Amino acid sequence: MRHILLIGSVGVGKTTLRQAIHGEDLDYAKTQAIEVKAGVVDTPGEFLESRFYKHALITASYSVDTVVLVQAADERGTRFPPGFSTAFNRPVIGVITKSGLGTPETIHEAEGQLRLAGARDVFIADAFTGEGMDELKEILCQPSTSAI
Repeated sequence: MRHILLIGSVGVGKTTLRQAIHGEDLDYAKTQAIEVKAGVVDTPGEFLESRFYKHALITASYSVDTVVLVQAADERGTRFPPGFSTAFNRPVIGVITKSGLGTPETIHEAEGQLRLAGARDVFIADAFTGEGMDELKEILCQPSTSAI
């Protein structure tokens, strides 16, 4: 599996996405610090939301293959500034989570926000229903080139 860095606001489903990718039971847990588990680097939402921590996201990206920007389908607006992906020297993809809670309009809006932030490809997934998870796992299960 590719080593990935999950970045997104508080409550968008980064930890739940990590759990679903690994086939674990879905159990909400607030991420308090950067956590690494089986090649997935899970970051607190505060790291994106506070300019004082954004350097930690850039540093964490050095040890992964792919940066994953996570946006919830049921959340209006975004914390990703335009061109955010240019801070990383790794491929950047986007994942829209909680697709079952969004509307076609909010999902379309989330996709536009992720593309504006610089996500090359955008996937729509729902960890609870399983929608889109197979396609996402297929992309993420490509061989890793990093050392974490």
